This record gives sequence, C-alpha cells and structure tokens, in this order.
Amino acid sequence: MTNLGIMSSSSFRPTILVVHKDGRRRIENDREIFEELRQRFKAEAAIEYYDARHFSYEQLKPKVLRMARTSVLITPAGGLAQQLLFLPAGATAIMPDVLHNDLQSLPLDPGEYAHVEYVNVLRLPVTHKSYARTTDRPQCESTGTEGLALRDCNVWLEDLEPLFDMVEQGLHAWRIDHEA
Repeated sequence: MTNLGIMSSSSFRPTILVVHKDGRRRIENDREIFEELRQRFKAEAAIEYYDARHFSYEQLKPKVLRMARTSVLITPAGGLAQQLLFLPAGATAIMPDVLHNDLQSLPLDPGEYAHVEYVNVLRLPVTHKSYARTTDRPQCESTGTEGLALRDCNVWLEDLEPLFDMVEQGLHAWRIDHEA
C-alpha cells in the first residue's frame, strides 16, 4: 500500500462497509441490512454502502483507500470478496456461505483466505430460508449426486441477528487492536 502513497492509520473512526453487487451470489436485501446497521451502530461507527457496479471502472487507489479505512466489511462471496486483502490489520470481513447441498452451509471457496492472518474472516451460515425470497430461483439451482445446490444463487438474510452479532464481534476486535 505504501507504493500507492497510502499509509496505514489506526486513528480513524471504525467504519462498517456493506458491498452491493449485481448478478449472482448477491445479498438481495443489502440495502435493508445497511439501514438496520445505521440504526443499530451509528453511535459506534460510520456506516457506508458501496455499489460495486462501478468497481471494474474504478482506479486501484480509491479501491484500496476504501478498504484501508474499513473496520468491518460485509460482502458477497466470490471474486468481489477479494477486496478483503486490502483491509487493515485487525479488520473483519463477513460473507455469507452458500448452500452446497440439501444439508450443508459451506464457504463458496473453502480455504481461500486461510493465509490472510491479519483479517478476521467470518462466514455467515445460510439455510434454505435464506433463499426463500430471492428473485433468481429456480434458474440458479443445480442438482447433482449430493442434492440441490444453490451455490450460485442470491441470498436474502431473514434473521439479521447472527450478522449483527458478527458485526459487534468485529467492532470489538477493532477496538481491542486500535484503541489500546
């Protein structure tokens, strides 16, 4: 990051960033999640919403700057989640799992971020209920020997409490690392 003229700083207010994307594997109620986060955590952190439709056209430096000031990142799984590599030490990235078969909620890319030791990567489990209100079914479904796979489907997070618990955990970890 220093090659881009970006210096790491722990003196900023914690920031929660919700990433919106179009296409498959998106969080369909991300705007609702953003609004709920603003109500719940506005005293503790800045809450931002980033529309990633412009991501591929944006220069590298603004992308890295956005991540460098993010304390808690909420992002869909997949290629867009690779932004977490630019998060500062002590930050938390939260991404929903995908339903690989009828029984298991698993990461889209198991072990993908195991080498990233400076960021807390949290996986948010999903259930069949997480897909009940999405707009992309049944086109996104695939069936195989292990049952119905929804790995390329969007999710709709009905129960936001587990997500909020993870956000609180991320903010707590940030405070421990940066306010000491």
